[in-house]
Amino acid sequence: MDIKFCINTVNTFSERTLPVIIPSMLDSGIEKKDIYIFEGGHSDRRLDDYDGIFYMKVDHNSLEYTGMIEIVENEIEADYWFNTHDTAIMGRDFARLVRNIPHSMPDKVALKPYPSMSIGSYKYSYLMSKKEILLSIKNHDYSREKLLSDKAWGVSNEDFILWKNNETETHLYNEDAIPDADYFEVVDYVNIYGGDTVRRKEYYPQLDISKMKSNWGQSAHVGVDL
Repeated sequence: MDIKFCINTVNTFSERTLPVIIPSMLDSGIEKKDIYIFEGGHSDRRLDDYDGIFYMKVDHNSLEYTGMIEIVENEIEADYWFNTHDTAIMGRDFARLVRNIPHSMPDKVALKPYPSMSIGSYKYSYLMSKKEILLSIKNHDYSREKLLSDKAWGVSNEDFILWKNNETETHLYNEDAIPDADYFEVVDYVNIYGGDTVRRKEYYPQLDISKMKSNWGQSAHVGVDL
């Protein structure tokens, strides 16, 4: 099964996140040829290189949908695309666990029940069926006001093609590895990227992933690193 990995990042933050997430993916056993970095916030679309890894700098910033928009617009094929934020860190078992797609080959397999931060695997044919709606949220406005607006939109529309689309069933990854009803463990409050934003480190054993969250419902403010 061909699973490729879509990392969503932005030019104002990538120099802090990519040196963390990329080595973690490689250490887990993911090959460079299967990793695709999509970096938003540029004035034009151009292909770069990140130590032998596909690195596309794009002329929009569509948050965690940046990469999926690029995939459907440019028809970058794979059996499945695993979508992740750049503020994730993969453990040594990630490569093994992420390939546990149910034999039924569902359209989507989520990290956890709603809300799943759009993190999960999406069948390529399913993404292509959502091309129109994904292109409709493509954002070329880089103002802070628009970014904050999009972040707020993302709170109420999280997982809008993962859990909120009920045309096909959403499956869960490795439910037998999930520790409790929360589907994760809070392991630390730390900022490994610099800056003043406090981040909560959540660990998801079902995929051996940690997520560094700047907002976990602690306030009405949506955290943004610029």
